[in-house]
Amino acid sequence: MGAGRAHVRRLIVVARELAARGTTVAFAVAAEDPDVVAEGFTILPVPDIGVTDYSRNLFAAYDGTVTEHHVVAELAVYRQFAPDVVVSDLRPTAALSTRLAGLPHVSLLNAYLSRGFDPALLTDGASVRAGCARVVQRLQKRTSIGGFRIAARRLGLPRPASLDDLLDGDLTLLCDLPDYCPVRQLPPMTSYVGPLVWEPTTGALDVDVPPGRSLIYASTGSTGGRSLADLVVRAFAHDPETHVVLTTDRALSLPAEDTPTTTIRQLIRPGRLLAVAAAAIHSGGNGTTYQVAGAGVPAVVVPDNNDQRINAALIARRGLGVRLEPSRATVESLRSAVERVRASAAVRATTDDFAHRYRTSAAASAVATAVLGMG
Repeated sequence: MGAGRAHVRRLIVVARELAARGTTVAFAVAAEDPDVVAEGFTILPVPDIGVTDYSRNLFAAYDGTVTEHHVVAELAVYRQFAPDVVVSDLRPTAALSTRLAGLPHVSLLNAYLSRGFDPALLTDGASVRAGCARVVQRLQKRTSIGGFRIAARRLGLPRPASLDDLLDGDLTLLCDLPDYCPVRQLPPMTSYVGPLVWEPTTGALDVDVPPGRSLIYASTGSTGGRSLADLVVRAFAHDPETHVVLTTDRALSLPAEDTPTTTIRQLIRPGRLLAVAAAAIHSGGNGTTYQVAGAGVPAVVVPDNNDQRINAALIARRGLGVRLEPSRATVESLRSAVERVRASAAVRATTDDFAHRYRTSAAASAVATAVLGMG
């Protein structure tokens, strides 16, 4: 079970591995999820939180009624499918429903959402700012779950004290590399498995780039804003030496038709493109971040929501690219940032090293082995 397209897609990566090992897999997601349908997995429909504005707090959308409704739907799916283990990715109601059903629960999580993440990593190191960041994080995790507390009381469960209680499973697996997003200390029953990066097997298009041009790969991911897509098109509209391949995913309408310098597609296979890309522009979603850095491509990140701002800060701190604030993102500043990362030998060396470590990770296999060990 996942919440939102990016998190369902990570589960698809795991499901492929589990199915290859002879495991029966079904998805408890919104009916007719296009990516799950394309893979041929069984769908057992449950309601989705339906957030489309990812600049807002996802968890604030769960009031007591919505939370209880989701939990009841999940319990019905358990009775229908009789799973040996439940795997969730950012579906906070799974912590409540699996407890009621007495089922083992494996939670996939970004490291920056785990209880061991120190938000001081995102500050300039000053003790006052670091202390304030930690206080704000604790308050946010306690004040954003009022609906879950109401639902837990109605369902006869202990009230969660913090968002951490809803994001942890009996086993919690962090879908990051530890040197990209470290935590202070790993809590019990928590371990790193590495990045789970989804690529489509059907419905995606390969793209040919005109010969003799430098390639820029650009992506809004599944949660980025339309404004970045429009800005990318404008920034390189009159650059005869560059060709941009822009993907906006299924979630966004296309900003324009193809131009002589830009190819625009909703869904593509990025692997072959990233192998020859000079730079990438993206919003900072977790999947795109690892796709780009894992290919050794320097990035310009223009974040649109809080999760993306965290990745943008981590990318800048790790030397994998630069962060460009949306309020300062203009045609000129975007072009300048792209040229800066393309010309930086230090960024190129860092991305090459990161790509090697990414290639040696085997997250899907590690998650599948852990899941089967819980069943």
